[in-house]
Amino acid sequence: MIITDQFVYIHVMKTGGTSIHNTFERRYGLNCFQDLHSTYRDIPKDMRDGRFVWGIMRDPIEQEASNWRYHAHFWHRDGNPDGEMMPFEQWLEWKYIRPQEWASKWLQPSHIDYGWSLNYRPQAGYFCDEDGICKADRIYRFDDLHAVMQEIGDRFGYNLDLEEHKGMVYQWSRNKRDYAEHATPRAIELLRKFRAIDFELWEADGDIRTDYVCPTVPHYAYAR
Repeated sequence: MIITDQFVYIHVMKTGGTSIHNTFERRYGLNCFQDLHSTYRDIPKDMRDGRFVWGIMRDPIEQEASNWRYHAHFWHRDGNPDGEMMPFEQWLEWKYIRPQEWASKWLQPSHIDYGWSLNYRPQAGYFCDEDGICKADRIYRFDDLHAVMQEIGDRFGYNLDLEEHKGMVYQWSRNKRDYAEHATPRAIELLRKFRAIDFELWEADGDIRTDYVCPTVPHYAYAR
């Protein structure tokens, strides 16, 4: 999350936020406020008024597939390079219906402790206060990322052209196939059940609505 006198940028996991953070930091010295994935409820109450609150949402399947692909790839490489990488469907079963230790076939203990809770909750909650009420002024679509940065830059007087999309420089992402091929019917079923509000918001026509309610908890990005 980045807070300035003009705006609050909320970094939803796997929505291009690292590139956005790096652009603000390298060009303008704007550093992350609190945690990289802090949410609206983490903003001190005396800093909530008078700032444009914005962030980016991604297709729910792509967002979690990106999270899985990044973490499962590196955790697999570090812990079990000769074995099978944890499939996406099993990743979701583990996160939502299996016991935590079920993933020990694929992941090391330290990864299991971290990954079981990581990005468990809907993207929608990043923008909500303690009462679960969305407080964003605008939630943009990931598919429009470069146009979004142009709009934000023009609005607040920054050059925010993204010189490179950070995810594209990782070795694992070179020539990677479409995330959709990993989204089995069971994987989609689980995501639609546990992140229903994200699908509702994403699949509606037009701009993403901000008149919704989504329960929140402390340390939202890392909490079950």
